[in-house]
Amino acid sequence: MLCRCDLKIEEMPMEGNQYECLWAKVATPNQDYVASAYHPPSYDYCETHFIGFLVNSCDSVLVSTPNAKLITAGDVNQLNLKCLMQQSDLSQLVKSPTRKEKILDVILTNTPNLFGKVCCKKSLVQTDH
Repeated sequence: MLCRCDLKIEEMPMEGNQYECLWAKVATPNQDYVASAYHPPSYDYCETHFIGFLVNSCDSVLVSTPNAKLITAGDVNQLNLKCLMQQSDLSQLVKSPTRKEKILDVILTNTPNLFGKVCCKKSLVQTDH
């Protein structure tokens, strides 16, 4: 997770986090919470447990800060996010493929109206994303 040097961020430990997921609170007037998540192509956990962790994390943030802006982004390698999006009222901002014909890199938020159109650009370095 990268952050501009003029923003204050604080890592937020989340209960039950055994996944490649980092939550941070961004010091803004609106209380922004950001999660960076990675679901590798090969993993040794149940996918539904990872989704459950993400749902519970979103719920935990919203219980403590009801008007919080949530952003969850990362490389999810075909993880089925439908349940997370429905249960946490998140919208997917990335609408075009990020790897070949699939959308593997996501940006999910509960405040999609605050963002313009997300577009994917070809990388300047050799990568398959």
